[in-house]
Amino acid sequence: MQLKPVIFQALSIFFAKLLRLSLPAVMLVAWSCANRVPPTGGPKDKKPPKLLHSVPTTGDRNFRGRLLALEFDEYIQANKFKDQLIITPRINGSYTYKIRKRTVLIEFDSAFAPNTTYTLNFREAIVDITEKNPARDLVIAFSTGDHLDTLTLSGQVNDLLTDLPAKEVTVGLYPEDDTLDIFSGQPYYFTRTNKGGHYEFGYLKQGRYRLYAFADQNKNLTCQSRNEPYGFLPEPVTIDTNTVADTLYLVQLNIDSLKITRTRSSGRYYLVSANKYITDTRLQAANDSTLYYRYTDNHKTLKFYKTFDIPDSLAVYASLSDSAGFVVQDTFYLQFPETNRRPDEFKVNYSKPHASKTYRYLKGSVNFSKPLLHINPDSIYIRYDSLEFYPLKELINLQYDTANLKLSYLSSIPPAIFDSLEQRKKRLQNKNMNKTTTGAGRDLSTLKGKSSGRYQLVFGSGVFLSVEQDTSEVNSQELKFTDASQFALLTGKVITNQPSYLIQLLDNKYKVVQEVRNEREYTFKEIPPGEYMLRVLIDSNGNGRWDAGNILLNQLPEPVRIYHDEAGNRKTALRANWDVQIDLQF
Repeated sequence: MQLKPVIFQALSIFFAKLLRLSLPAVMLVAWSCANRVPPTGGPKDKKPPKLLHSVPTTGDRNFRGRLLALEFDEYIQANKFKDQLIITPRINGSYTYKIRKRTVLIEFDSAFAPNTTYTLNFREAIVDITEKNPARDLVIAFSTGDHLDTLTLSGQVNDLLTDLPAKEVTVGLYPEDDTLDIFSGQPYYFTRTNKGGHYEFGYLKQGRYRLYAFADQNKNLTCQSRNEPYGFLPEPVTIDTNTVADTLYLVQLNIDSLKITRTRSSGRYYLVSANKYITDTRLQAANDSTLYYRYTDNHKTLKFYKTFDIPDSLAVYASLSDSAGFVVQDTFYLQFPETNRRPDEFKVNYSKPHASKTYRYLKGSVNFSKPLLHINPDSIYIRYDSLEFYPLKELINLQYDTANLKLSYLSSIPPAIFDSLEQRKKRLQNKNMNKTTTGAGRDLSTLKGKSSGRYQLVFGSGVFLSVEQDTSEVNSQELKFTDASQFALLTGKVITNQPSYLIQLLDNKYKVVQEVRNEREYTFKEIPPGEYMLRVLIDSNGNGRWDAGNILLNQLPEPVRIYHDEAGNRKTALRANWDVQIDLQF
């Protein structure tokens, strides 16, 4: 049976008299009929539940109760009720809810604040029992005083580095004079973004508020910066009319203070651990010795290697930095106790080399499991079978990244190799032309690239020596000489007043493929066919890097721009042998 309007009128009177009618009695009136099951068969139900009556109703003033009631036109059920229901401003205490047939009862264990406008946004908390259609635009707003606030604030939340909408992100408002923020307390008003990253507050009180957004993954209405992205506006938002705020951009930046948490010996090694990701390390040993280490534990631990004898211990002054700009300076005492434990295995991983026939260069990278003590370029060469050898010592440029134990190499390809390639190709063509058994007019395009199959890039034995005297083994990889016609070329002019910036070519998963810095005419060569995007990171402060800002200092991240064409498309299709020009203006 349905709750009639007269019952709701009676309930309103009871609530106004401080709930002299108990919750069990209300439930008895509302739920006196037997349970029913949803009907089966028939056409699919696409109609959402419709609210018939509620106590209080939107616009009510001087509401004093703790019990809210809603009645719908069909049987309903809860859908993650407490996750979906948003009550603002924040309430003291908690609430319980009961759903039976067409009725929802919500009881609060504490009284609402006086002279305050409250909003209950149910979002998708209530659905029908047949097809789980959610009740649409279900919002109830009431005041505990004579005045009902009616101002609104809306806006957009996007991810900073992709400019994609941030869905289901918490957006919070804090009064300007509130001592709390997203890290220390729950917001006074809060809502969540929809699938398109849009949010809207309703029934707001006039005033000035600080505006934040954060991915509240643990749903505690506060932000844990170590794993929850967040965004903010540097200046308070004034709400004295219906307002649209500037876009909020989310960035992942741990603002916890950087600390050294532990130092200890571990077998043959010495470990210095911090509480977060270390971006830069500066060391000064008491005896001015060079210290060798590598990052482990997701860049939170320094692993030191013994390269000289230490009688007892060695004082080391350390200055560690993180991405938020925090610096910790401390002294630890390096020591390597005697041990029978074996050293770690020395692993060397080679990337597949890229050899360009058009631009006549060779490039690739090598990763190591230990720091290097020495590199011997004498044993790096190109080999054709066992007949021809082309040393690269005078041609190759080696860049060793000590922080990430990565070697990048770029080498010119000896001209003699291309002379030899052309000679072999001509001999192979002539040989096939003279074969009468294969028939005249053979398609010579099938010969393309066959003459390059036996060329190999060789890193000879002992090219790399680790700090623990490990030597690398011989490594050879076949070279496939590519032609520019197999790839795309992307160029463009840069129109900007910014002196420092980074232009990045991204694949369709936002992974950086190539990048150039401060070029007024950029060029990306030999791009494999596919869909790509362009991103610009602007170095506004001119320190040579892009900074993610610092919310503690009220500093926004430096600007990021994703290129869109006139139709709003961010992805550009690139095909083999295409030459595409995209000019950038920012």
